[in-house]
Parts: sequence; structure tokens; C-alpha cells
Amino acid sequence: MYFIMKKYKFNPILFNAIILILIVFLYYDVILDLFNDWIKKEQDSYGLVLAGLSVYFLFKKRKSLQEIENEIWLPGILIIILSILIFLSGHLMIEYYSQEISLVFLISGIISYLYGKYTLKVLSLPILFLFLSIPLPAIIINDITLPLKLVASSVAASMLEIFAVPVFREGNILQIPGAVLEVVSACSGIHSIFALLIIGILMSQEFNSYIQKFVFLMFIIPLSIFTNALRITITGLLYKIGYGNIALHFYHEASGLLIFIVALFLLLGLKKLICYIKIENIF
Repeated sequence: MYFIMKKYKFNPILFNAIILILIVFLYYDVILDLFNDWIKKEQDSYGLVLAGLSVYFLFKKRKSLQEIENEIWLPGILIIILSILIFLSGHLMIEYYSQEISLVFLISGIISYLYGKYTLKVLSLPILFLFLSIPLPAIIINDITLPLKLVASSVAASMLEIFAVPVFREGNILQIPGAVLEVVSACSGIHSIFALLIIGILMSQEFNSYIQKFVFLMFIIPLSIFTNALRITITGLLYKIGYGNIALHFYHEASGLLIFIVALFLLLGLKKLICYIKIENIF
């Protein structure tokens, strides 16, 4: 394909348009279903925002792309072949996530093959956001949610004991004097983890080293679990001091936003700490 372009001097804009048309033709139903999920399913609506961020960062990288000399990268063909195999297997098994994720791999393969691995590296952030915009299948969400509920319940029970609140934990249910607290799926923290991960990826772009980025992103999940457990702990403390009605109504409704704000401040503090101690010099 690349050699045909060189021999006949195809217009690159025209060629890119042809590639885009072929992708849309092959993935028309997949793209339509994905867009419908973003629009019609509340739990998947974040995908539209992430897809927008992908386009935004693609636009921001335009100057860097102009400075790169395009060159063929043969391993890109393997990525293209793998993408097609994933698509076909997903199509045969009627598994939509595989088909949707294969689209991201296919785009990556075409970019790397036609324009080189350095172009792919420059576009890694837009591709990452496009990857994250694809909603995870329900089976994976359920598999992640249950452990998160158990961990959050365990951490919250330990925190309540520190504040001298008698607590008996059975799975994701906490029994305290005067109340029984159940950590349901909506309180598992999976949505806050995902939101903090996205914000963390954006914030990590200010780091100068990959070690700083890795350490920063590595702490996002524990930080999210801690703040979610803190939310449950505060609920238990409110019951202990006689403000059960507040815990049941006002705090239950507002605590999600309040705790997320706390998590953001902790994330900013972690960022400043990593920059201050220059963690890359430790390794």
C-alpha cells in the first residue's frame, strides 16, 4: 500500500479519505452501536466526552505531527492483521466490545504502518482516550465491582474501629450500633476510579519523566478506594453521634460529590509531592 502511494504519487489527503471511508464501511454498525451507547445509556455517556477529548488532543498535536518525517513501519501490518482477527472473532461470537476495541487497534496499526512508530507515539494520548471511551462490558464491570465493594467495606470497618465505633463486617455489609450499612454496587467506587484515572492521565502530562507518570497513576486506584471508604466511615460516624437522619438523606446524596472533591485535592497534593521529592532520582 505504501509502495503504491510512492509509485503513483497519491494525494495523501485523498488517500486518508479513502482509508477513512473503508473503515466506516467495515465498522459502520459498530460505530453506530457505540454512538448509541454514548447517547442513550447514562452509565456510558462518559465515552462521548472522552471521544471529544481524543479529538481535542489530536488537534493539539498537529504541530508535532508536522515535524515528523513519515516513514513506513512494517510491524504496523501485524497490528492491522490482529485488529481484523479480533473484529472477526467478536463478530462471530456476537461480542460487541471486541469489535469496538478492534477499531482502536486498527486505527493504531494504520497510523503506525503508513506514518511510522514516532507518529504513533505522538498520538498515544488521543488513542488512549479513544480506547477509554469504549464502555467496558457488563461482565467485566460486575467482576470489578464486587472486589471493590469488599475492599471498601474492609477499609471502612478498620477506619471505624480507629474511631472506637463497634463494627461487625460480613462481606459488604457493616453492622454498627443503630444501623446496618450496605456497600451496594453504586457505592463501589468504580465510577470515581474511572473519573480520577482520566483526570490523572491529564495531570500526568505535566510530568517530565515516565517514572513520575507511572508512580502518580499507580496511586490513583488506592487513593480512590481510600476516599470511598472514608465516605462510608463518615456515614458510620454520623450514626454514632446521633445524626442518622442526616447520614441517610442529605449526606448520602451529597457525599459523592464532596468525597470526589476531597479525592481531587489529594490527587493534587500527590502530584506536588512527587514533583517535590523528585522521585525519578530514587530509581
